[in-house]
Amino acid sequence: MKKIIIFLNSLTILLFLSLLYISFEPTIIFKKCKPSTFKVLTYNEKDALIGSGSGFFISENGLAITKYHVIRKKYKTRILLNNKLYDSSIIKTSEDRDLALLQVDIKNNKFLKIKKDHPKINENVYIFGYPRGFDSFSKGIICSTGPKAFITDAMMNLGSSGGAVVDSKGCIIGVCNSIDNQISVATNNIDLLEFLKSK
Repeated sequence: MKKIIIFLNSLTILLFLSLLYISFEPTIIFKKCKPSTFKVLTYNEKDALIGSGSGFFISENGLAITKYHVIRKKYKTRILLNNKLYDSSIIKTSEDRDLALLQVDIKNNKFLKIKKDHPKINENVYIFGYPRGFDSFSKGIICSTGPKAFITDAMMNLGSSGGAVVDSKGCIIGVCNSIDNQISVATNNIDLLEFLKSK
């Protein structure tokens, strides 16, 4: 009888801790992932600001991801992180995948790992972005999946493009893509990994 009571008490504690983590999960994810995300600023040949988007780091030596349409036909790209501007150069792009790999002039930065498993319907996701220049963080679930993208009910707006979509462990599960008829669409992590492997 004593063993049963101990087991039930342990089970109750585990259940309580699980519920506690779930309730604090957004705060944990925000603190963990936010330092790896940034605003993308684009300029013309006269060094005048002409547009913005979102992005995130995937390595500690400044490799970063954004959307191709964010930097397409722009003369210069910089990123804004912790109120500091950093120059960046374009390493490679894919118009078909609408992805771009940047090299940011920064060292020892925080970065996000890319999940290798395919996204699943009803999976929790968190979105970091800079819609209309504002710092944004939203939560939702994956509503529908496809081979290269998924739909989520988490909020995206103009300027979110290129932003990080992470899972409940803080790993990249997608890249903010666009709003199609008020539906939030993200390129999935599988397509991102294929882009990074491609020449």
